[in-house]
Amino acid sequence: MSKDELRMDREVLVRELEEAGAEFQGSSDQCRCPFHDDQNGSAGVYQENGVWRFKCHACYASGDVFDVIARRDGRELRDVLAEHCGRPVKPAIEPGRPGRHKHTTPQVKTSTAAADGRQRPAGKLFKTLAELEAGLPGEITGKHEYKSASDDPVHLVYRIETSDGKDYRQACPCPGGYRLAAPDKPWTPYNLPAVVEADEIVMVEGEKAADALIKHGITATTTAGGAGKSDQTDLTPLQGKMVTIWPDNDPAGIRHAEQLQAVLLELKCKVLRLDPDKLDLPSKGDAVDYIERLQDDQDIAAEIDKVLETAEPVRPSGSLRQHLQQIRSGELQAVPTPFEVLDKIAQPLLPGKVCLLCGKPGSGKSFFTMQCMLHWAENDIPFAGLMLEESRDYHLKRALALLADEPKILDHNILSQGELDIDSLYDSHADRLDRLASYIDTMSTEVPDYNKVLNWAREQAANGKKVLAIDPITAVNKTEDVWTADQKFIGELLRILDEHGAAALIVTHPKKGKTVQSLDDLAGGAAWQRFSQTVLWLQLYDEGKRFLIGPDKTLQNINARLLVAKARDGKSGLSTAYRFGEGSVKFSEIAVITGKAKDKGNAA
Repeated sequence: MSKDELRMDREVLVRELEEAGAEFQGSSDQCRCPFHDDQNGSAGVYQENGVWRFKCHACYASGDVFDVIARRDGRELRDVLAEHCGRPVKPAIEPGRPGRHKHTTPQVKTSTAAADGRQRPAGKLFKTLAELEAGLPGEITGKHEYKSASDDPVHLVYRIETSDGKDYRQACPCPGGYRLAAPDKPWTPYNLPAVVEADEIVMVEGEKAADALIKHGITATTTAGGAGKSDQTDLTPLQGKMVTIWPDNDPAGIRHAEQLQAVLLELKCKVLRLDPDKLDLPSKGDAVDYIERLQDDQDIAAEIDKVLETAEPVRPSGSLRQHLQQIRSGELQAVPTPFEVLDKIAQPLLPGKVCLLCGKPGSGKSFFTMQCMLHWAENDIPFAGLMLEESRDYHLKRALALLADEPKILDHNILSQGELDIDSLYDSHADRLDRLASYIDTMSTEVPDYNKVLNWAREQAANGKKVLAIDPITAVNKTEDVWTADQKFIGELLRILDEHGAAALIVTHPKKGKTVQSLDDLAGGAAWQRFSQTVLWLQLYDEGKRFLIGPDKTLQNINARLLVAKARDGKSGLSTAYRFGEGSVKFSEIAVITGKAKDKGNAA
């Protein structure tokens, strides 16, 4: 990837920040700053003129991906940029030694760098550990040593106090001394020599919590780098053991525990998990907080054992039970549309799912979507609409035509000639239009791209919106090949929806020149047909068309048909009949289409 491509890639910036120790809050852009002891999520990433940047509002660290790499590894920005561009790094003059240069270490490949083909700086080299520690930019207040199974040091984590507050640095032994950088991945679990020998392990978040338990005779371990990095540590030494996970008492800690248990179950571990809520811990509280709360005259080891006995077993299929309970309780339920028959046969808007609404231009897709949004607004269903074409007023005018059931509102000539009492029409529906307007965003004055749409989706889903409507996704400008761009987008969108329990209704078009209602004919890459759980195809018949409708197979003339081309949670291949037009812009649902009419001569 080029320098500019790296700077415009959010995932690259997030990956480098996480390697520095940042902790992101789910899929949001907010994170804990890795450059000071940030307990409040004071930092975040944002896009400016196409470039993704980082900024902390507490310690004021900021910059693009190259600034982050330079700050994390204690290097000059010019050296980082030079190495990326393949230029030789200009040696720095060693203080007090005119004409003499500092040793510069060769570049090394890491698994993080391998993803995009670039090389990552190796970090400054020190001949001895004492020199490295003397060169840290602050007072050392904590030192945690990771060792191999044979008790050799492989990874060091320092907690230091600087003028800007608490900060962290990583180091590792290497040929010729030590370097101020994390070792190559995968990393080694903490306290590995004891872990290898033990049958029962307690997994916590952070070295400090592990040390607190180790002090009282518990074999404890953790993964390096904080929450969300379980995939960066080699956990195979725990294979087959009994592991109790003690999560931190916050959403990030719970997500980290869930990631850990997934890995441990694959390693055939017997996994148990503590519920931090039952320990009456403060927000973000951990084993350290629990132990500090105990009285001096208590047997701390015995109290810890009592807590560990409350851990519940984690079953490989346990998530299914939780899922079924959420369905039974109503926590997981499909967002209803105004169309009862469609909801019954397709269940198109289940949490975590994507529903595509396809149709050629002029087939009524936007009216269908707007009718859904009005239904959600009037029934206090939290939703968000992103209209990628036309202005807000354009869409509100269409909404008024639906509310007033008056298509003449859409005729500019009729409005300009004063044939309608527009003031009366508006006043009659102003409150409902206001409610709808508060849910709608537009990007009609800018060129939308997938990153902008995903940022909008993250924000809306994190704010509790249960359904996201995007109309039309084909208006997005793609900066890479369509197959790659579409797959990345829908993959990230599904992750956002799954995390927040939201659904998405996305308007799209068929491929240019295609009229057959086939999944292969959806615009864009194959990812849309593969990963969308529901695909609806809307078709209008200008002169009407006769079908057999409903269980009685009544012959009726209709002018709109909605095909359920795909429904993983419903019945694919069925169609519903509608009336549309003929003095109205509303879709009026009739029933399921149960058969085709015979030719006109035999129709009766």
